[in-house]
Amino acid sequence: MSAQTLNEPLNEPLNEPLNEPLNEPLTQPGSSADLGTGLAGSSALAPIERLEEDRVYANPWVSVFFDRVALPGGAIARWNRIQVGQHDGVAVLPVRAQRIGLVAQYRYAISAVSMEIPRGFGDTDDHRSEALRELAEETGSRPGEVIALGGVHPDNGILDSLVHLFLVEVDEDAPLAPVEAHEPPTFWLPIDDVVAQVASGSITDAFTVAAVGRARLRGLI
Repeated sequence: MSAQTLNEPLNEPLNEPLNEPLNEPLTQPGSSADLGTGLAGSSALAPIERLEEDRVYANPWVSVFFDRVALPGGAIARWNRIQVGQHDGVAVLPVRAQRIGLVAQYRYAISAVSMEIPRGFGDTDDHRSEALRELAEETGSRPGEVIALGGVHPDNGILDSLVHLFLVEVDEDAPLAPVEAHEPPTFWLPIDDVVAQVASGSITDAFTVAAVGRARLRGLI
């Protein structure tokens, strides 16, 4: 996924900071005696109603909300929510000649190089096409069979994003196309080596762990 150049400053709040505590009720909840003792009566399973959407920060990639909500017990609270991109994301597990393609990407948020499958924000709701675009951009691969592995919520406690996973059988007879100089390098590693790194915790990228795990459980790799 290529970076974009902006003419406006980033990391500027859209309004004044809020003084209320984060994710804490503004009014007292109802009595816990109203809750059932079984799973069906658990307040943790009841929906939280959004009363007012309050976007406190945004840039072209991320929006941060501090919404006013009604909790199941009747309390009114503020709740954090982060929206990433305007469309669902995609991540691709590329397989070529019994090897998996992983990109070595420096991730600023964790201050480390991460070995991971190609991924990116979607520009449309055509998830399959978006996945193939990311694959071509990052690895120069020509796709063969494409298998949907389902979606994952990266952190459903605060992120509202859904990322669609795909396994792509790369045409091993076709040469890999050159990629842009700014793209991270791709390493084609034996499938069993990648599975072992996922199992040991050496690979920590959540999308890679999920895609490799699902593909292995389904007998695809």
